[in-house]
Amino acid sequence: MHGKLKHIPLFFLFLIWTGGIISCKQYTGNALLFQQADTLVYEYPDSALQLLNQIIIPQNLSEAERAHYALLIGQGHYNTHRSLCEDSLLTNALTYYEQQQDTSHLQTAYLLAGHYLYANNQLKQADSLMQKVLLLARARNDKQGMLQIYEGLASVNLNHNVVFDYAKIQAYMRACMELEKTPQRIFYYGVMMGFSNNDSIHYYCPLAIQEAIRQKDPQLWNYLLNYASYLTKQKKYKEALKWLLPNDLPQVPDQYKRSFYLGIARAYLFLPQIDSAQVWLQRTRALPIAKDLATENALIHLQGIIDYALHKHVDVTYMFRFNDSILVSIYNKDQVVNAKNEAKYNLERQNLLLKLKYERTFWWALCCVILIIGGALYADYRRKRTLLRLQQQLAQNRTALMKLQSQMEEKAETPVIDNKQEIHKLRLQKIELCKKAFAKTTWSKQLAALNCNPDSSALSGQESTELADTLTQCFVDVLIDLKQDSPKLNSAELTHAIFILLGCSNRTVSICTFAAESTIRTRKVRIKEKLSEDYQSILFP
Repeated sequence: MHGKLKHIPLFFLFLIWTGGIISCKQYTGNALLFQQADTLVYEYPDSALQLLNQIIIPQNLSEAERAHYALLIGQGHYNTHRSLCEDSLLTNALTYYEQQQDTSHLQTAYLLAGHYLYANNQLKQADSLMQKVLLLARARNDKQGMLQIYEGLASVNLNHNVVFDYAKIQAYMRACMELEKTPQRIFYYGVMMGFSNNDSIHYYCPLAIQEAIRQKDPQLWNYLLNYASYLTKQKKYKEALKWLLPNDLPQVPDQYKRSFYLGIARAYLFLPQIDSAQVWLQRTRALPIAKDLATENALIHLQGIIDYALHKHVDVTYMFRFNDSILVSIYNKDQVVNAKNEAKYNLERQNLLLKLKYERTFWWALCCVILIIGGALYADYRRKRTLLRLQQQLAQNRTALMKLQSQMEEKAETPVIDNKQEIHKLRLQKIELCKKAFAKTTWSKQLAALNCNPDSSALSGQESTELADTLTQCFVDVLIDLKQDSPKLNSAELTHAIFILLGCSNRTVSICTFAAESTIRTRKVRIKEKLSEDYQSILFP
């Protein structure tokens, strides 16, 4: 006994050692996962989010790991331009890093929590956090952090304000531009100045274009197109052409050529130089580039204006794509109004004719539906009348047969030949009436198809039950008469007798009743033995 007890401490030590190894492995695994996500979250945020999704229950993490997890998830959403509306763990992470005074993570926590509050319309708290993170970045002399903060503030004010505070947005964009003068920051600062009707756009946008040319920035063509479009709206058509027709136009990438050609055609149209505009439109159509809806609409728009300018008429499909200011700048306002009214009248006339066509089609369709429904109702009415007439004839037959049988029983003597013949005639009449009633059901055709096709598959249990119920309802008078005439017949034999009356083969009866063909043949012999002479002559002629 003492020898066994001495191993108990060793057992407990083994358990403690195993638990320590497992916990260390789990801790090491989480630390490695966070380290990998941290290296990926800026350049490959989607991959970082996939790694973090391996943590199924974040509540099981330690407080420090939970804060780090919330920060990485928020950074992944922010870098993939998703809303931070659901990242409620960011506020808990911010509280943790404030308590720990972890300045390396606190700046990111302030920024992401601020965006979370902006997304949930808590603007005052968000502004307060953004000011804190700005002060922290300045204190740390973190240039990239400050750029991220200013860009985030500009983006938030653009996305979450109904009425833009242009001065505030311009201040944020200017701060970004002063920290790092990239062509993109210079250009968008100039565009924002243009929104407030500031002529500084004509300084900053050309500066950004020149810088993009020097740095070989692939966004150069976007800058050119946007600036030329702005000049066209400001009615500075010659200046727009100067930017759209540089010496190195053949070097414009294929995906931008169509937009460039359309911009040139639009500028020539405003000058107005109609022939030159037509030439550039033809060049646009000749480009071997896949078409898109926006370009096709622009082509139709410009072609319609050119047709009106050249021929004083326009197709209806063009007219309502027109910009009135273009036409007024080329021709007399009264002419434009008259042309537009004429086109409007033609369009209304076409719409009215189309409406009448649709109404006529609708009424024809409605009449056809009414006729179909009426025909179906009439057919159903005729079917019901036929069934009712058959039922009345069966009732008369039943009454006549009962009277004849009661008269024979009262006489208590061997029936004469005439009575036998009369009973036989009434029974045949009853069978024919029941067959007509069955012919009105859907099972009549299905049973005939089964009888004609020897390779038919067996019926399901529900179908077999439905067929038996239909036969019982239609041949109820025959079944009663058979039972009275031959009391020894059981229910299966009575049903088989109806199948015989309908001329069904042994295989068909086997399919419908789930009985073997040998059983059907045996049952047929027993039925013949139990029947009276009259029914034997009817069922087995």
